[in-house]
Amino acid sequence: MDTRKLRIVKPPLPAIGICEACNSQFKSCKRSQDEAEDEIKAAFDAHECKVMDSSQNTQRIVRG
Repeated sequence: MDTRKLRIVKPPLPAIGICEACNSQFKSCKRSQDEAEDEIKAAFDAHECKVMDSSQNTQRIVRG
């Protein structure tokens, strides 16, 4: 499996983070950018990547 990596994709607000390994999304509605990023990083650290089989991965790429 790919190395887990968090990507913050929508600063300033609402901030959204994506796990690049499994495409899970993490959102925050905090007003402060620092608080939002901290909340997203905590959610990312707590999650476990979902294993996808090849058909699910193809669907994810097509829906993009």
